[in-house]
Amino acid sequence: MTRSLSLFKLSIIFVLLTTLFANSAWSDELCEKPQNKSYEYTQCLNEGLAIVSKDGKYGFIDNTGSTIIEMHYDDVSSFNDGLAQVTKGNKSGFINKKGNIIIPLEYNYADSFKEGLASVSNSTKYGFINKNGKVIIPFEYDQAWSFNNGLARVKSNNKYGFLDTSGKEVIPVQYLETYYFEQGLVLLRKGDKRGFANKNGDIIVPLKYDYAESFTKEGLAVVQEEDKSGFIDTMGHVVIPLKYDDASSFRDGLALVRSGKKYGFIDNVGTMVIPFQYNAAQSFNKGFAFVAIDDEWIEIDKSGKTIRNVIFIGCCTK
Repeated sequence: MTRSLSLFKLSIIFVLLTTLFANSAWSDELCEKPQNKSYEYTQCLNEGLAIVSKDGKYGFIDNTGSTIIEMHYDDVSSFNDGLAQVTKGNKSGFINKKGNIIIPLEYNYADSFKEGLASVSNSTKYGFINKNGKVIIPFEYDQAWSFNNGLARVKSNNKYGFLDTSGKEVIPVQYLETYYFEQGLVLLRKGDKRGFANKNGDIIVPLKYDYAESFTKEGLAVVQEEDKSGFIDTMGHVVIPLKYDDASSFRDGLALVRSGKKYGFIDNVGTMVIPFQYNAAQSFNKGFAFVAIDDEWIEIDKSGKTIRNVIFIGCCTK
């Protein structure tokens, strides 16, 4: 069974330039970018400084556009916890906001600091260092991600789990897949079955489902068992029965579901809001969704009202 975008078997490149431009403008409004025409590229301010680049080199400017850290580096990341990851050649380290090197450029890989620790790699393995450069969690993992709310995802021998900041495996490194915590729970897979654990490592939803997606803000997760899909709450209780031939996670308060060959939308108690009438569809995004009746694509609002016709190129494979 395929999921997410492939769930709806849409192989599309669509022409909606006004929408794309609107989204781009909307994104720019979310951050402050200093003005300095000397640079080819400027990122948003983060902890008072913004990344800039020119001729393949990177540095930092402040909110007035003044250069604070010259463009000496082949790659940089935004400041987090007062330090920024920088790279020269194939070695990475960390600088402070004055441009002083705090942790030498000696790592093959370095991620930004989060919660006082940074994931770094020597020639073969990953571990974690603190802001003084001291190794806190030894180099024994094949991959490691940043800490978030006290836990970091790690990989070893193609298995995944989570560590706390002391290096203790809170969720054992024994799962074929792990995702990120949503609504206090993380999706796990062992073999062909999926379930959920909390941040203490307790299994809250047994690993019994053939497919599942992470919980959304509605406190619901889509699950599948014996080719039928529905939704459970964070205690593992079935809230919306597993009766659909397909279902996607809730977006904008509605979930896209399929019965037979038709798609429609339900709310978080399972009430049919927009009937099964579409040959293909995508989930809602910012109050609107693209759906198809026969070969005609339209954009609808959350009441099912048609907003406009749209043109898709290369659509659709069923």
